[in-house]
Amino acid sequence: MIKIIENLKIYQKYKTALSYLVFSCLSALIDVAIGFLLVKLHMWVIIANTIGVVVSTIFHYLMITKKTFDVDVNWWSIIIYVITFLMGLLIQNFVVWVTYYSVFVGLNTDIGFLLCKGISLAISFFVMYFVRKKVYRHMK
Repeated sequence: MIKIIENLKIYQKYKTALSYLVFSCLSALIDVAIGFLLVKLHMWVIIANTIGVVVSTIFHYLMITKKTFDVDVNWWSIIIYVITFLMGLLIQNFVVWVTYYSVFVGLNTDIGFLLCKGISLAISFFVMYFVRKKVYRHMK
């Protein structure tokens, strides 16, 4: 099945973006599942979000470094990823904070968290993809 997908013209044209999207979606599932579980266990939403982001980021780094951007795992790639991770974490926490406490105020806690988490993931996905693509391109 993977060979069939790799032979598709659209996959070849957008291989980097599609690979980043797949690993980001898997990472997002890990992130949301952990955050949601911790919120259900009555952990403060920002702490729960941060733990989910950290765990999923380790997975994401390991996947995209070699499989998406074909960059060696070395100190520079780790430093770049950590810096961009921190940017993404700030973006996500800011969006979660603003949307959770102002836009989705009064909603059920579970629904409010999932809605604001979805918005924060979408925004940080696009920002981080373009930043990492540009920076990692210069490492080759």
